[in-house]
Amino acid sequence: MLMNKVVARVAFTGLLLGILTGGAAYAHHSFAATYFVDKEITIEGDITSFLYRNPHSFIKVAAPDDKGQMQT
Repeated sequence: MLMNKVVARVAFTGLLLGILTGGAAYAHHSFAATYFVDKEITIEGDITSFLYRNPHSFIKVAAPDDKGQMQT
């Protein structure tokens, strides 16, 4: 489980670096229109899937909600 968290942090950091440095990918995407740039959230759970389709990546995480039910 610790390894999944490390992989998630590395993948997320790589994703952020790719978004911030990828001029061509950034040019046709509106980051600010899609995400709250001034809001940070933390999710602790298990990575169930990681998909990379240039220039997009998708991470599915299984984590408990406020009631303790696992959500993906």
